[in-house]
Amino acid sequence: MRSLTEQEKEELAEHELWLSTNKKQGKCLYWFCIDLRGVDLRGANLEGADLEGVDLEGANFEGADLEGANLYGAILWDANLKGANLKGAILWNAEVSSNIKILGNIYIIKSKNYNTYKHIREYRLATPMEIILYG
Repeated sequence: MRSLTEQEKEELAEHELWLSTNKKQGKCLYWFCIDLRGVDLRGANLEGADLEGVDLEGANFEGADLEGANLYGAILWDANLKGANLKGAILWNAEVSSNIKILGNIYIIKSKNYNTYKHIREYRLATPMEIILYG
């Protein structure tokens, strides 16, 4: 598990300020196509953040708030999403394992080593709640 760099910490702090001041100060977090493999983001407030195409393989999001975040094309292989809030997150084209690619906005995923798109399609019918990933 790697820690955030000083620059990444500053950008995250700006995002948290942006959220806490109702978008009047700070700025929205924008990390585009960067390498954040194995990063520790436990409990981070990433609501509305733009994480398009970010490599988050093995990242720890336990208890993080990703509500409304843009995770389009993000790589989430082996990411720990336990207790993370992904309500309304954009997950189109995101990869959650080596053999499952999300095909649309999905709010509930229950993946028990499924390796076909059939199971992914079924989850589109779920109501917005939370994402649960099982090893």
